[in-house]
Amino acid sequence: GEHPHVRQHPEWRDVATALGATARLLEQARRARRPVHVLHVTTAEEIELIKMWICGDADYYVKLENNYNDWVAELKRLVGEMAQAEGSNPDFKAAANLRARLLDAIRVLGDIVFFLKQKERIANFTESTKVIDPQEADLLVRLLQGKIISENE
Repeated sequence: GEHPHVRQHPEWRDVATALGATARLLEQARRARRPVHVLHVTTAEEIELIKMWICGDADYYVKLENNYNDWVAELKRLVGEMAQAEGSNPDFKAAANLRARLLDAIRVLGDIVFFLKQKERIANFTESTKVIDPQEADLLVRLLQGKIISENE
C-alpha cells in the first residue's frame, strides 16, 4: 500500500502552500535564467501555474488567433496562382508579380508554421502532465518507501 506520508501530502501541503512554493521556484528559475526540475506537484492549481509559465504565451495566442483557416485558404490560392505560371516564360512584369506572390506565400506559411508550433507546445505540455496510471504510481510509492526506510535505518 501507500506510505502514510504520500496519502497525507495534500493535508499538510494545502493549495496555497503548494502554489506559493511552486511560484517561488519558478520565479527563482526565471531570475537565474536557468532550467528548473519540478519533482512533484500536489494540486491542479500548480499544474495550471506551470502550464502558464511554460506555454502561457502559446495558449493565449492559440485561443485568440482566428486567422488559421484564412491563412490556409490564402496559401492554397497563392500556390494555385503560381502553379498556373509554371512552364511559362514571363516578362518582367509577370515575373515581378510571381515574385510578390511567392513572398506573400512565404509570409503566410510562416504564420501557419508558428501557429502550429504553438499548438504543439500546448499538446506536448498536456501530454507530459497527464496523471500516471495506478501501476506506475504503485511502483513509485514502493520505491519511495524503500528510500524512506533505508534512510531511517
